[in-house]
Amino acid sequence: MERFFTYAEQRVELNPEEKQFIRAHGRIRRYAKKAYYLLAGERKKTWCFVLSGLLAGMHHRGDSRADLLWIAQQYEYFTGTKHTFSDQAEGLDIQILRPSELLELPLQQVRTVLPQYPQLAELFQILLRKKLMMTRMLFNIQKVTDGAFRYVAFRQQLPELERQLTMEETCRFLNIIPTTYKKGQQLFFKLPS
Repeated sequence: MERFFTYAEQRVELNPEEKQFIRAHGRIRRYAKKAYYLLAGERKKTWCFVLSGLLAGMHHRGDSRADLLWIAQQYEYFTGTKHTFSDQAEGLDIQILRPSELLELPLQQVRTVLPQYPQLAELFQILLRKKLMMTRMLFNIQKVTDGAFRYVAFRQQLPELERQLTMEETCRFLNIIPTTYKKGQQLFFKLPS
């Protein structure tokens, strides 16, 4: 819980009531690598802040391959529904890619208190803005038609995330095959520093 407060206090000044809300309603949960937070069609009415670890929203194709559609890393959030203000299932599996520790808050409680707690609402807006910026970057990366150049763009624009992923995870995230991944690496290392 204190890691959440440390992160929050670097961005906003939570008042004692806001901190008490987090303490009263938040739960710290630990998940093992390869465990599923939820399966497609299921929903958990939770808002989750990633204290440590790495998770992915995955869509399974008919050929049993699962594409990674989004990734949540440390100090990012996700929900067990489509979004914070929805109760509908997103239709994706959410799998733990690395051992993870999450701060879980009930969605209904979050929705109820945000209008009452301005600093907490501001923090949620900061996290949402960060998520939207990441989504925009990923959208632009995915627009690169050549897979090797898509890898180069990913590595240039999101080096921190790229370092955390295995080759297989990167291929599933960028929708490329291993030979394209290796070609992208070669292109990347040929770029001037």
